[in-house]
Amino acid sequence: ITHETNRKAECERSKNAIDSLYYHEQLEKKELNEKSLQMAIDHLLKVTKQNLRQADDGNKLKETEALKSFIEEIEEVDDNKISINSLQQQLLEEKTANNILRRDYYKLQERGRRLCHEFQELQDDYSKQMKQKEYEVQKLKNEIKVLLNMNDNLKAEKAHYSQKEKQYFQKYTYIEKYMNHVKEEYNRKEDECKKLNFIIDKSMKKIEHLERSLQTQFTAQNSFSTAMIQEEGPKDAHLKDRYHKVKEFMEQKLQTSKINDPSCSEAEALDNVLCLIESSMKTLDKNSKCYPIATKKCIKYVTDSPRLKENEHVTN
Repeated sequence: ITHETNRKAECERSKNAIDSLYYHEQLEKKELNEKSLQMAIDHLLKVTKQNLRQADDGNKLKETEALKSFIEEIEEVDDNKISINSLQQQLLEEKTANNILRRDYYKLQERGRRLCHEFQELQDDYSKQMKQKEYEVQKLKNEIKVLLNMNDNLKAEKAHYSQKEKQYFQKYTYIEKYMNHVKEEYNRKEDECKKLNFIIDKSMKKIEHLERSLQTQFTAQNSFSTAMIQEEGPKDAHLKDRYHKVKEFMEQKLQTSKINDPSCSEAEALDNVLCLIESSMKTLDKNSKCYPIATKKCIKYVTDSPRLKENEHVTN
């Protein structure tokens, strides 16, 4: 804008120079008229000088004085002529400068129009950029609001998770204490198991010793039972029926034991039945007079049966 103001001032100066040029052109016309007058004066001076030479001596003095005054006037005209020539030279220089200024004025005017057009384009671009910036600023404000909301949500979640972390830490501490307690209990149980294993190993050795003794005893009993059954002959055919009855009795007692105590294992149930049989055999041994001898042989036949010997636990 400052540059444009300077250009306008320069154009104003150019306009003033053009007005001055018009004034000097009018002055030049006046000087041309003065030139024609000067030529007439020069011609008159020549004629007057010729007439002075031819005039009488009496009239010469008067005419000379008149001519002197006229010549003085002519000299003044010559001085004016010199000043006019100087003014003409100045006028020519000013005319040349004025032409240069007029050309510069037109160039500046064209440049001013171009600058105004460029300024308008720049102003339009600036308006568009400002609108775009305002849109981007509004968009950033909206994004900032969204981010602030997200930040608030994250803070709330952080507080929630911190609370949960405290709860989980308390649970972890409790679990850790419980695990330490379980570990101590496990170590204690492991020590007890080691002791029990030692006792079991010791008992197994005793059981093996007893098994060997029982095996010897069973061998003797089997030989005795076989011999007794063979001695009975056809009269002992009912032993097989009695065997099935005893077997049914054992299975019934076994089933009853499982029903009465569901947590009881099969091995424990068999132990109970075998204890019952053993008790019966002891009763028979004590009261052999009350029962026929065939019943004792039947029970021995059942306990020594190969079918019972298939189960190692029952056999033991």
